[in-house]
Amino acid sequence: MSRGKSAALKNSARRKKIVDTRYDNSESVSKLIRALMKDGKASIARREVYKAMNIMAEKAKNVDLPEHNDVREKEVLLLEKVIESVTPRVEVKSRRVGGANYQVPIMVNRERGRTLALRWLVDSARNRKEGQPISAKLSREMLDTLEGKSSALSKKETQDKMASANRANANLARREQSTKDRDEGSRGKV
Repeated sequence: MSRGKSAALKNSARRKKIVDTRYDNSESVSKLIRALMKDGKASIARREVYKAMNIMAEKAKNVDLPEHNDVREKEVLLLEKVIESVTPRVEVKSRRVGGANYQVPIMVNRERGRTLALRWLVDSARNRKEGQPISAKLSREMLDTLEGKSSALSKKETQDKMASANRANANLARREQSTKDRDEGSRGKV
């Protein structure tokens, strides 16, 4: 048995940033590649993401973007805009209180929100029934997101609706934390 902090706690503080060199060290592109990757085949996922971003930049005409110098910068800005629009603000988690399960809305931190957004984006692209390669599906999904009609956006809206419907249970998230604190405090006074 080890003494002290567990390995999970030690590693969470010093997360290694994964960056993509083709897109000027863009962390978003790297995370999209990792989300798309299957069976550890990063080179295939990288190629498909690059194709998808290229297709998206060619077809996205009337998108309001800040000043950019080249095509790759435009592609990264478009991807950032897509991720920002799909990122959820709240999610619901199931809590068991007194023998009943309640859906409790919880605020999502930035990293978790980006992870969920990328996961939903990739899952929505994979679930498209177009008979096309994944790069075409992913680019179409990102373009649909920019237009406001993708299934990843509908997933976010469903999450928001569930959270607002269960607003009454929001006190359970705080109550559970306070009972844990109270239990730990009483154990120390023995």
